[in-house]
Amino acid sequence: EELAQRCKGQASAPAGGEEVEEMPAGATASGGTLGHIAWPCTAGRVRPVAKGAESPRGPGPGAPACAPEDEDAPEAQAAWSREERRCVEDLLSALQRARVLPPPEGQLLQVAWSRKLDPEASAALWRQHLEAARCLNVMAVSDEDVRQAYSTGYFVRAGKDVEGRPIIWVRLALSEVPKLTPSLAIRNTWLAQDATLCGSVDANRRGICFVYDLSGVGRKNVTFNLRFLHAAIQGVTAHPMHVSRVW
Repeated sequence: EELAQRCKGQASAPAGGEEVEEMPAGATASGGTLGHIAWPCTAGRVRPVAKGAESPRGPGPGAPACAPEDEDAPEAQAAWSREERRCVEDLLSALQRARVLPPPEGQLLQVAWSRKLDPEASAALWRQHLEAARCLNVMAVSDEDVRQAYSTGYFVRAGKDVEGRPIIWVRLALSEVPKLTPSLAIRNTWLAQDATLCGSVDANRRGICFVYDLSGVGRKNVTFNLRFLHAAIQGVTAHPMHVSRVW
């Protein structure tokens, strides 16, 4: 109950005219609802937009972790392999024994693949995620702050690599670290990962390909604040996701 109260509340550098998928912003977890607590997944369908177009807006606070129009959960689960089903069952059993709230249905496979279908390790990471969300006060970040941070274009989705991995392109020169709080930076990162993996069997199996673009990076784009760095590392490493390539 205490946790429920505290938690309530695209890659190539695109040329002109090229379509990219921009990160939707603004969706939040459903505060205090079993299975949706402390999971700031973006809801709503990601649509391609032309360069320079306004970023698509996600639904406001209280939206379910994964919108039904993204991919129907039972329909997606029908595509799970026997190994994936067994892992999810064991994952839920482990969380039930520990009396820990489970992930929402749309993220069950995401959590399972975050530790390569090891149910005990996946359950441990989910507990770590809930603790990080509480300690770092991630869910206190407002939707408007998230929208403004994404409007800079530093965190975008840009299709898939040659092996079919979904790509997140991080243009670090567009990120002004002094304007970011640790909790905002962490929530933005979590939202980007969730929007990429949410409800997609194929994306969770293949894992995310991160591309870190250092072009034009200057002093305003980095920080040596140890508290900021410690919080960022704690938040990033606590989030369940399958990353298979980093450039």
